[in-house]
Amino acid sequence: MNNHKYGKNLSYFIWNTTKEMFVTLHNFILNLFGQNTKKHHGNHVFADFVWDVTKDNLDGEDFSDHVFGDFVFETMKKAIQQTKMTIVHSKLCILGEGDSPAGFTSFFSLDESHYSSHSYTGRGLLALDVFTCGNTNPVPIMEYTIKELKNKYPSLKCTYFQNHHRFHYY
Repeated sequence: MNNHKYGKNLSYFIWNTTKEMFVTLHNFILNLFGQNTKKHHGNHVFADFVWDVTKDNLDGEDFSDHVFGDFVFETMKKAIQQTKMTIVHSKLCILGEGDSPAGFTSFFSLDESHYSSHSYTGRGLLALDVFTCGNTNPVPIMEYTIKELKNKYPSLKCTYFQNHHRFHYY
């Protein structure tokens, strides 16, 4: 019986910390000599956007649910169509009825995964994510979408852009 005040939790913590340090050191050494065999199969790109909903004049920019939602949906579709991926299913839903806040959500099911958007237009928020688990790089898809959004909506600001590797394996 372990009488230490942390009991098995301390042993578990020490074991896991030591194991993580070993793996980190091991990967560092492999990377140093270009021999890291860790691979991934897929990428997941995220982008967040904001705009000032309090501005009286957005230079004619229409961020209403239907207009902005339709534009984002069509832009996402055009970005996908520039690849070899197949759209399996797509849907745009305008929100704001009942207790739901104003905005929209859209989703494209793809043969290599998905592309989605979600926006609270009344709060000036838009989130996009594209995940591919095949050979298609999602970064150009997101970059195309951002370029088209910025051309049509100059006040839109991208506040977050990140590419994450998925399905890690050795």
